Amino acid sequence: FLPKGSVTKRPENFKEIRTTFFDAWVDFFKKPQILGMLTFVFLFRSGEGLLLGVGHLFLQADPETGGVGLTLAQKSVIDGMVSIAASLVGGILGGLFISKYGLKKTLFTMAICLNLPNVTYVYLSFAAGGAAPLSLVTVATLVTIEKFFYSFGFVANMLYMMQQISPGKYHMTHYAFCTAIMNLVLWPTTAVSGFLADYFGYQLFFIVVMFATIPSYLAAWYAPFPRTAEKES
Repeated sequence: FLPKGSVTKRPENFKEIRTTFFDAWVDFFKKPQILGMLTFVFLFRSGEGLLLGVGHLFLQADPETGGVGLTLAQKSVIDGMVSIAASLVGGILGGLFISKYGLKKTLFTMAICLNLPNVTYVYLSFAAGGAAPLSLVTVATLVTIEKFFYSFGFVANMLYMMQQISPGKYHMTHYAFCTAIMNLVLWPTTAVSGFLADYFGYQLFFIVVMFATIPSYLAAWYAPFPRTAEKES
């Protein structure tokens, strides 16, 4: 049932493949203000890797070690039902918000929405050390808030790549380049997250996560919009 779409010109020999391959790279780095745009793409999720590596382990860790102590069944309910629904709604509303006010005007606001809700894990880490165990409703509510606003703010990153970097002769290829660079920041941060959590403990670790989001704010504040300038001129 899919539409056929436009007929793509296929290369006829290896020389044409090689020429197209290198031309795609050259054209990518010839885009105006490309280094500034790639810096934004790389740094916008600067704190996510730390939270991604340890957050789910913290929720399941024993209270004696500073964790929340969720069972696998409780964790699956939060991840597979509540958080999924919140993420879907957050992504849709984030797109509507940007479409109404524009990406350039809302980019820093979206960075706040993406990063500030990480403070819910700071609260959970301190509350988990209390005498009374945390209720499932409390944990699910706070995790859902974080997931909702993460999806809400993350839309800005995708639209920035689509609107500012990708347009041109190799639109889909350049979007793939951007996606790879965007995910590259997760590699070092996720890799060191476990070591940092063991060294600092959960409470101080999640405070470190909050400081790790600062590059995301700076990247959003100084992100270039060359295509907006071209359109206005």
